Amino acid sequence: MDLMLPAVLLAVGAVALYLGSRWLVDGAAGLALHYGVRPLIVGLTVVSIGTSSPEAVLAVVSTLEGANEISLGNVIGANISNGALVLGVACLLGPVALRLRSLRRESVFLLLSGPLVAVLALDGRLGLVDGMVLLITLVVFFYVLYTSACRGEECAVVEEELETVEGIKPRPVPMIALLLIAGTVLLALGAEAVVDGASGLARGLGVSEEVIGLTLVGIGTTIPEITVTITGSRRGQSDVVLGNIIGTIIANSLFILGLGAVVGGYDTTGLETAVGLAVMIAMSTIIVVLLAAFDRGGRRMGAALLSAYAGYILLLVMLFG
Repeated sequence: MDLMLPAVLLAVGAVALYLGSRWLVDGAAGLALHYGVRPLIVGLTVVSIGTSSPEAVLAVVSTLEGANEISLGNVIGANISNGALVLGVACLLGPVALRLRSLRRESVFLLLSGPLVAVLALDGRLGLVDGMVLLITLVVFFYVLYTSACRGEECAVVEEELETVEGIKPRPVPMIALLLIAGTVLLALGAEAVVDGASGLARGLGVSEEVIGLTLVGIGTTIPEITVTITGSRRGQSDVVLGNIIGTIIANSLFILGLGAVVGGYDTTGLETAVGLAVMIAMSTIIVVLLAAFDRGGRRMGAALLSAYAGYILLLVMLFG
């Protein structure tokens, strides 16, 4: 089978998801700010969830098309990619400040979110009740961030979201509406293209759709995080970079998997899922250990993280290639 068309669909879909999420976030945040919603609330809700919109729309579309494995693999793969690939790139571009004190609440949820998903998946399926548990945990996470921010305590995730809000320029309502519509359309079309491309590649390569989700789709949907990482590193805003990475992993685990479980559910009996969850939990644990053991991450740490990511890809190829 010709792999060119599926590969092009996957690439075009990933770009459409990225642009769609940017426009949707700008439009939704602009609308909220226009009607007087506090920037802190906008940052913690609209922006935080909106930047995970590529994974969210992909979860819904793949479920409706009966390709749940792509969405499940995408979330797990994106989390691993964020923890190893994105953080590794950040460390190579410039020293990243590793401050456990300012990220202790986020670190707790980072350590808990992966094992929570694994425990819920033990019966072989993430269903409606499991999804509700994940979404309720997400609400608790937002509440903890909100209350700590209101007391004036340091919170890198909150700072990262607030900076995004502050960068959104005031726009007239018609322009905001256009951004919302265009962003939504691009997300839908991008998700459709990603699902079709990933399914075609899986068939052409003779591997499962979840493996494609764990690798190519997982990398593709981390484009927003990679962009934030490069921009933040150039500006010397390592707190923004680290906060974005940790916040995204938590949001993916609780929001995207919770949404997908509620909409259609996931079959978690495959060996791919077990391996992916194990690596995801290990990567989250490594991030917290690095926060506790080091003051900053430099090029050696970046090279080690990228090597670990390459080892993960090699493991998948050996097991399922």
